[in-house]
Amino acid sequence: MKIIMKKKLIILLFVLSLTFTSLVSATHSFDLSVEVLPEYGEIDSGKELALTIKLIKFQMDGPEDVILKYSLLDMDGEKTIVEFSETVAVHTSLTKIKQIKIPFSLKEGQYTLEVVAKYDSYESKSSHGIYVKNVKDFEKILIGIIVLSLLFLILFLGHSNYKLTKKLIENS
Repeated sequence: MKIIMKKKLIILLFVLSLTFTSLVSATHSFDLSVEVLPEYGEIDSGKELALTIKLIKFQMDGPEDVILKYSLLDMDGEKTIVEFSETVAVHTSLTKIKQIKIPFSLKEGQYTLEVVAKYDSYESKSSHGIYVKNVKDFEKILIGIIVLSLLFLILFLGHSNYKLTKKLIENS
């Protein structure tokens, strides 16, 4: 009797394991990682940020279109500063470098770069923190000085030309 019970239990466990295995292999899943390149640990506002995206798909046959959604969020994750998406074909894995333009108007501080990979109803998320530095006011001041210097030079030359022309008319 005990041997028959053990055989039934073994058969039941075998059927359950087959069922579980078929359910697991039927799911579509992928692993996503995002890494900001080391030279972009801190980035000036207005510059382009380069990041590496690695996507590995599991239990999918053939190439599949996966939507990658990029978001730059404030540190609290409440406000989206930049957001866009792209569709990529993934066979078994994908590694790519993506550049994202950091808005010039961004205040200095810590931000979160988030990437979400979506396929059908499945998604995978990865994020990375970045620090954005404001472009120094020196650059703005230098441009202002150059523009004002050129304006002053044009006014000076125009005034000098006016005086010279007036003097030539008076002498003739």
